[in-house]
This record gives sequence, C-alpha cells and structure tokens, in this order.
Amino acid sequence: DRQLDRVEIDLSAYTGQQVTLSLVTTPGPKGDSAYDWAGWVEPQIENYREKSFILVSDGPNKIYENLNALPRAWIVHQALQVKSGNLKTVKKYLSHPNFDPATTAIIEVDNASKQMIEYAPKKSYPGEQAITTAYSAESVTIEADLVEPGLMVLADAMYPGWKVYVDDVENPILTTNLFMRGVYLEPGNHTVQFRFVPYLFYIGLAISGLTALLTILIVAYSLTGKKTLRRAA
Repeated sequence: DRQLDRVEIDLSAYTGQQVTLSLVTTPGPKGDSAYDWAGWVEPQIENYREKSFILVSDGPNKIYENLNALPRAWIVHQALQVKSGNLKTVKKYLSHPNFDPATTAIIEVDNASKQMIEYAPKKSYPGEQAITTAYSAESVTIEADLVEPGLMVLADAMYPGWKVYVDDVENPILTTNLFMRGVYLEPGNHTVQFRFVPYLFYIGLAISGLTALLTILIVAYSLTGKKTLRRAA
C-alpha cells in the first residue's frame, strides 16, 4: 500500500539565496518504524546542476565533470605548519570554512614553531603549472613551472616508502593536507619525481648482500683450508 509520490516545492521566493532542504523520515501510524515507515528514496532536484559541472556521459548513470575541481598536482604559496602526528589539529584547519586548498596547504613537520609560512607575497601566479607527464603505481613524474617559491601538492596518498626527487636530487617529502604528498620548490622549471621504494626492499637488499658476502667467505675459507692440508701432507 506504499508508493512514491512526487512533491513540488516553489522556491521562487528564494531566488538568489542559498536554500537548505531538510528531508525527514517520520514514523508510521504505530509510532515506530519497525514495520510501517515512510522514507526518501534517491531524492533529487530535477533539471538542476551547478554551472561548474558539464555532462560528459548521458547513459543510465549520468556522469558530470567538475570544472572547479583541483588537478592531481598544483602549486600553493602559503602553508600552515602543524606538528607531525597532530591529526586533530590538521582536521580542524582543513574543516575551517575559510580554508582554501587551492592557495594554502596544511603540512606536518617535526618542529612546528612557526605556524604560518608564506613562500611568496601573492596567493597565486598566472602561468604557474604542475603537469603530470608519467603516472604508475610506484612512480609519478611531474613537470612544474613556478614564478615564485612554493609548495607543490600531489593529491595522492602519503605512505612510508615514498621519496621525492627534484631534478634528480632527493628532497624532503611532506605529509600535506592530512594524507597527500608535498614538496618545496624554488622558482623555475623542475622535473619532480615521486618514487615508491618500500623499506622491505632495503631489508631484502641488505640480506642479499650479507648472504653473498657470507658465501664468498665460506668459499674462500674452504679453498684456503684445502691448500693448507695439501702443504701439510
């Protein structure tokens, strides 16, 4: 005895204003929702979309591209320093209504004595870019062009084993915006490469090296022992 009913709401009186619609599930006639309740199923506002969204696939499931979304890598010129591991403070800054990830980053450092740092007096510079030229599970290469010093943010997960090289020179990698990767860059053109080399790789390499060295010593000792026995005979 249930059916979906279409409800129309006239919002013309709120033209130009931000409107919040609250959808509430109410109990059934028995005062509970155990066997008899009404609820919202896939609520949507028909024929409405933000101007920043363009339709890229009009199939059974519509897919829109968000033109305001940040790219995979971008440049910022302001950073708020937070002591490493202080996730509560990082989340507080990220959730602040005035926080803009396009211009500012939250970075975790061991010594956070200086809270806000500015790499340059402006928040953005025309012509600056960070273009991803190669991407795989264990390596990301980005060509960056900066007008002023800044922080390049890569919207990929930070994880032990990741290293960053700027023009083939290893640089400190920064935990940025809670889970992303960041690296400081000087003005100019740079080739930035993130490489994943897990610690287990180094452990395995060390074990292999020790094993090879031990094998050489055993063989050398064995040959030396045989020569000694021959001379004694």
